[in-house]
Formats: sequence, C-alpha cells, structure tokens
Amino acid sequence: MNASSDMVNIHTALMLHHVKENYLRIQEWQLKGSEEKMDLSTDENLRNLVKKGQELLDKPVRSLNLETGRPETVKNDYTNRMALTKYLP
Repeated sequence: MNASSDMVNIHTALMLHHVKENYLRIQEWQLKGSEEKMDLSTDENLRNLVKKGQELLDKPVRSLNLETGRPETVKNDYTNRMALTKYLP
C-alpha cells in the first residue's frame, strides 16, 4: 500500500517543487499493525487513528527530499498544526 502513496507524493512534489509554499501533505510514515488497515473500522482502531492524527498535528512539518525519496524535517519548531493555519480563512 505504501508504494501507491509514495508515488503520488513523489509525482506531486516533482510537479509542485517550485511552489512548495502552496503544497502541504501531512502523512504519518510510521503506521504499524492494525493502524495501517484501511478497512478495520472497529471503535478501538478508529479511536487510535484519531489519536494518531492529533499527535501528527504537533509533529514538525516534513518535506520529501526528491533525491533520496525520504521525508525530512523542514524546521524543528514549525508544526503541522502551524502550517495548516495558513490555509484557514
């Protein structure tokens, strides 16, 4: 499942590399076990995914390094939550 997501991320990053300030992709790179099963809609798993999403808001913004294909932290003190606020009215 990761290959498809990675390809979309790489292609979008390549197309928009000159306008990075207008492209924000927030993605958890470390889902494990039942967290990564998209069709597991138990109450427990949904609560865990919500918790992961909330934790992800406070992680540093990461950008895809087009040479290595790996995510890298943009700035240590710039969180996903902060980045999202620029897209809010």
